[in-house]
Amino acid sequence: MSTTPRVDQAPLAASRPQAHGSLPEEFSLYDLINVAVRHRYVVLAVPLLLFAVVVTYSLLRPRSFTASAWFMPQEAEASNSRLLGIAAQFGLAVPAGQVGQSPTFYAELLKSREILAAVVDSAFRMDGDMGAVTVRLVDLYRVRKGTPLEQQDAAVDRLKRDISAEAELQTGLVKFEVRARHAPMALQIAQQLLAQLSDFNLKQRRSQATAERQFIAERLAQLRAELSEAEARHQAFLKANREFRNAPHLLFENDRLAREVTMRQQIYTGFAEEYERAKINEVRDTPVITVVQAPRLPTRPSSRHLLVKGMLSLVIGLLMGLTIAFAREFFRRSRMQDPAGAARFAELRQEAIGEIRNVLGQFGSRRGER
Repeated sequence: MSTTPRVDQAPLAASRPQAHGSLPEEFSLYDLINVAVRHRYVVLAVPLLLFAVVVTYSLLRPRSFTASAWFMPQEAEASNSRLLGIAAQFGLAVPAGQVGQSPTFYAELLKSREILAAVVDSAFRMDGDMGAVTVRLVDLYRVRKGTPLEQQDAAVDRLKRDISAEAELQTGLVKFEVRARHAPMALQIAQQLLAQLSDFNLKQRRSQATAERQFIAERLAQLRAELSEAEARHQAFLKANREFRNAPHLLFENDRLAREVTMRQQIYTGFAEEYERAKINEVRDTPVITVVQAPRLPTRPSSRHLLVKGMLSLVIGLLMGLTIAFAREFFRRSRMQDPAGAARFAELRQEAIGEIRNVLGQFGSRRGER
């Protein structure tokens, strides 16, 4: 009895050619390259089209001008240290002077609504065909819709996008740039920002000086009464004890009353000096920021950065093209693997497109009747 040798089926199954159109379990490098080459028109057309759109849009946009400036915030004077030391011994709360805000604070303050709203409401001078005219940023930005408050908000948002500010923590300097379509407008906006920033800081310090003056005035009246009482007690002691030097306990009491009068006088004198200082600070109008580099009239328009935009558009377009190519390849192989499912999808797609057209047609006819 002859025996037939057993043949292993695994090698036969592995040696069978893969059916045409079936999805491979793993993609090799050549499979990826073949997909890109098969859909080469898409892979090349998408980045070139995106490059043309980006470059054309950048060339058609109006040129802008940039004005820049550097400034350094000045530190505010601190309250008298002698006054703080004396008041602290008696547990008195004296508001200390503000030592000044950080450069980062001023960089953020430049883009705050309070500063930008004042700039938007300011009048700017422009040279036109009919001579010099005065315009506001709301008119220059062509904001027409909404109430005056909504127009102001829209102009503030637009101006905020046209301003960039950064702070140098090591040097304490603040740099900001303003972009505008016209060189004189960029210069005037930068100048107005510096003016509004200085005005805001002056008002803030004057408000603080007013609060300090009011506090010191109230405390000064109390200290005057306490000093008068201490002096009256010492005077009454001296009238009642004319020969106190021969009695040790009377000498001790005289020294104690004299020290109290002297201490009250020191506190009163310190508060009186701070009261006069606060009155001066309340009306002081000296600048609180030092302009290191004043804004100048831009002589050349800002760079469009066409090279950077073009290269970036090519890279993004290439990725988009490859994504589209692999998506098309996936759907092509899926249709070959499942023709029935692909046919059903085509029917449903046509049905959905027809329903959308009917809805759009009904909506258009109703708008026509109105």
